Parts: sequence; C-alpha cells; structure tokens
Amino acid sequence: MARLTTSKSITTQQVLDNTRFLSSQNLRSVQTKLTAAKGELIKLADTAVYSHLLSEKEKELLRSAAGIVGAVNLRVATAKEKKQRDEKQRQANLDARAKSALRIAKNAFTLPTGSTAECIEVVRVALILNQLQVMKGFYPAEEFSAKLIAQARQAPSAWKTAEASLQYEVRNMAIEILRSVQDYIVYELDDCDVQAGFDSLVARVAEARPRVIEQRAAVLHVWLDALESCGREVRA
Repeated sequence: MARLTTSKSITTQQVLDNTRFLSSQNLRSVQTKLTAAKGELIKLADTAVYSHLLSEKEKELLRSAAGIVGAVNLRVATAKEKKQRDEKQRQANLDARAKSALRIAKNAFTLPTGSTAECIEVVRVALILNQLQVMKGFYPAEEFSAKLIAQARQAPSAWKTAEASLQYEVRNMAIEILRSVQDYIVYELDDCDVQAGFDSLVARVAEARPRVIEQRAAVLHVWLDALESCGREVRA
C-alpha cells in the first residue's frame, strides 16, 4: 500500500480563501493544534506504550495520516505568514490615514475654548456632528442634547467651581470632536482619499449648521447662560 505522506489537494490559497475572516493569530492557533495532532499520531505509531499492539499496516496508516496533517500544517503556516504581512501593511496604511486625518481635522477645527463665544462654538459643532452621526452617533439627537444640558447645569462641587466644571466639559468636547472627525474619516470614509473625505464632511457640516442651530437653540441658550453666570468669560 502506498504511503500518503503529503496532501496535494489543499493549497495555501484555499486556506486563505477559507479563513478570510480569521486573523494570523487565529491561524497560529490552528497551526499549534495541527502540530500537536501530528505529534500524537507519530507517537501512537512508534513510541506509545501500546504501539506494539498495532499491526504494521495500522502503524503505516498512522504515519501516513501524520504526513497529511504535516502537509496541511505547512499550508496553514504559509497562509499565516502571508496574513501577517497583509495585516502589517494594512495597519501601516491605517496609521498613516489616521495621522493625516487628525492633522487635517486639527487645522480645520482649531476650537479654542478661551472665551464664551469660543465655548459656544464648540457646543454648536458637537451638536452638528452628533446630528450627522459623526460624534457619539449612538446617542439620538434629543438624548445628546439632554446630556449637554445636564453638563451645563451640573452643580459645582467642593473641589471644582462652576467655571472649572464648564472648562472641563468644553475642553473634553473639543478633544472628542477631533477624535470623532478623525475616526469618521478613517473608518467610515475608508473608500476615498482623506482630504476628499474631509471636504465632503465639511460640506455636510455647513449644510446642516443653520438647521441644527435652530433646532437646538435651547441647548445653546442653556450653555450661554451657564457660561455667563460664571461672572466672567471662561479662560483657557
């Protein structure tokens, strides 16, 4: 009987095609299991305490099975290495895109928080981006507005004045705006150039701005009252 020590029916490309939703780390786990399986088959055929109870034909079949498992494992190892290279390249592209998106966002959304007017603009931009489901899109517009109103009306504590609380909230909002714009361009608009994606977002913001400001006037009024009630403009 011929020994079946290799598998010509499985190719590396077939492994890749059938594991396209798995990572290289997942394939590493498969590789480990196949290596162990091959070792157990060889051990059973040659060195196990009961291997002498097997016929030569049975031992030959076990060795052949081990050879097939080893051949499949080789394909898996090759596929894993290719996935690793692809993952590294994809991550490098993603990092470069994220860096470019953040740079563009910072240039366009400087969002200082040194005066009342500047703070109100931060709130406006946050409201618009939420409406466009760019910032905290998991919050419906009404719920996001209620959250902002609650932030503006929070009572001062023994360790933080009303002014300090508002400064904290606005600065965090400005940071979140940049992060949200960056993530939106990188992940939601990944089928287009970074600058083109940003330009399309800016156009959408400009279009939505008058409508959102009118719809969320109550939120802006609450924030304006809160900022002005501090007795002076919020400083950076």
